[in-house]
Amino acid sequence: METQGKIGPHEGIEFDLMLAGKKDIAYFCCDLDHPGVDPRFSSLKDGDDIIKLDKESEIKMPVHIFYRRGKREKALCFYHMLHASLYNAPASKSNCWQEMEIIIGLLLGYSRADVDAFIKHWQQLK
Repeated sequence: METQGKIGPHEGIEFDLMLAGKKDIAYFCCDLDHPGVDPRFSSLKDGDDIIKLDKESEIKMPVHIFYRRGKREKALCFYHMLHASLYNAPASKSNCWQEMEIIIGLLLGYSRADVDAFIKHWQQLK
């Protein structure tokens, strides 16, 4: 039986999923005081199990990436894939862009059905 994908299945519960070890990376492209972002992401301290990836971004939008302790390399991989995807977004119907989005979605802990739903939704916006 095929599972129906959903866009945004982790919205509002990212922090709890990370604490439970069910999600390694969270990404927000909005300010951290946005109502959809758990305020606990803004109050992290040294030694916490969730860490903010501090990287400069050339993207003209907020980029906030958080990862669970021990998952820094995975977060760095996500960061580089995100940049590659965003710079190639105009080519969103290309196989390369779709493959990057699949990797990004899987790194964020989404099911393949959720990733496919996102890609389909994004392409319909174009």
